Amino acid sequence: MTLDPDKFAYSVFSFTCMGLSLNFYLKNVQAMIVELRSRIYDLLP
Repeated sequence: MTLDPDKFAYSVFSFTCMGLSLNFYLKNVQAMIVELRSRIYDLLP
């Protein structure tokens, strides 16, 4: 199996984009959970 440099570069690029978007998504989810938790604590007597 020969590695096509273009395909290799594309797979590295798409993998990097996937990692970045996953990282961004996880950070957003974390912020959402913190926000929800603080709101729930506000609602509790």
